Amino acid sequence: MFENFMIAMEAVAPMFLIMLIGVFLKWKNMLTPAEVKKVNKFTFNVFYPFMTFSSIYGAELGEAVDVPLLVYTLVMVLLVFFLATA
Repeated sequence: MFENFMIAMEAVAPMFLIMLIGVFLKWKNMLTPAEVKKVNKFTFNVFYPFMTFSSIYGAELGEAVDVPLLVYTLVMVLLVFFLATA
């Protein structure tokens, strides 16, 4: 149980740290609103995809892939898609 919590924290903590740094910089008026927009865009277009790739690349494929969950997700996504387009 604790191991699962630590895995979740390793995935979520860097994102919260980036958000806290942004809040601190804005709170201290170290960035103008235009700079905040640019940093936001850069963070979402560069840092988050890089962190996601890094997490996936470092994972053990055998442990990370849960075939029944993938099948269930695929079926539900297709069901919602077909219901929404019907």
